[in-house]
Parts: sequence; C-alpha cells; structure tokens
Amino acid sequence: MKKLEIPIYREDNIYTLFYDVYHAKLYRFPHRKNSYIIYLVVFIFLLYGSGTLNKIYLPYANFFFNSLLLIVIFILSYLLARNIFYSFYDKATQRHLLIDKNKLKDYAIQGLKQWKMEIYLGGGIALGFTVFGMPLFFILDKIEFLVITGLGLVPLHMIFLTSPIKRYKILHKFINDEIQL
Repeated sequence: MKKLEIPIYREDNIYTLFYDVYHAKLYRFPHRKNSYIIYLVVFIFLLYGSGTLNKIYLPYANFFFNSLLLIVIFILSYLLARNIFYSFYDKATQRHLLIDKNKLKDYAIQGLKQWKMEIYLGGGIALGFTVFGMPLFFILDKIEFLVITGLGLVPLHMIFLTSPIKRYKILHKFINDEIQL
C-alpha cells in the first residue's frame, strides 16, 4: 500500500476500498484476521509494570528527561500505529474494482460518515487521552500517565496515516461526481 492510496470506505471487518490518487483507480484490500492480543498484553504489562518502572525512573525525573521520554513514546506510538495500520490489510490479494457511478457515490457517502466518526469520536477520545496524560506526566512524574499519553497517540497516528484532509476532499469529489473512474 502506497501513501497515495486513500481509504474511502470500510465494510465492517471484511475489506476497505482505497482510491489510488496517482492512477485514478479503486482497489479493494481485504482485512487480515489479526490478533491484537500482543498489543493488549504489552499495554497491560506497561500499565501494571509501571510501578517498577516508576522506581527506576524517579531518580532521573526532570523536565529534560520527561521531554526525552515523551519523544521516545511519540516515536514508538507512531511505529506501533504504522505497524497495526499496514498489517491490517492483506495487500497480496488486492483487487482493482470497476464500480458504477451510483454505487460509488453511495460508498463515498458512507465513507464520509465513517470519516466523521473516526475524526470526531476516535480522534476526540484519543486526543482526550493525550491531553489528559501528557501534562499529568510532567506534573506528577508518573509513568502511568506517559502510558496513557502513548495510548492516546497510537490512534491519532493511525488517523493521520489515512491522510484525513486529502481523504475528506476525495470523498466530496466522489459525492459531487468530480472524479470519474
């Protein structure tokens, strides 16, 4: 999957339709049956192991070290989000699709509703975790709040990986019949 492929519609946990901006083609990527147990286990381990991590961290706690840890969490959360995002789709079985104009418009309308839900609900909750966790990490010097910040950053990175502004514009172009396949 290239960066020029923008998701326009997701059918439950079955497949996602992507629009290739460069070639003006529509592709269908099936979803893999991924197990997110490993991510859940890592998160639980970090959350419950944070007491031990706090004992190691507290002697070094200061603004500079906290900033460094925040940068590390930002990078790790991006790498995790990227890994989850790109492993979610089975690229080996992609199919080029030809869809009639009316069906494509329906997909775009549904895709816009999905986009709004992702941005407002998913982005809002994730931003809430990040905005809640980051200042408390700096104020209280507790690793738990750094983990909460990371938990909020992962979905935010995933949202940005879908190129939300470009996606919004493309969906509107499909709705207004400005893009022809």
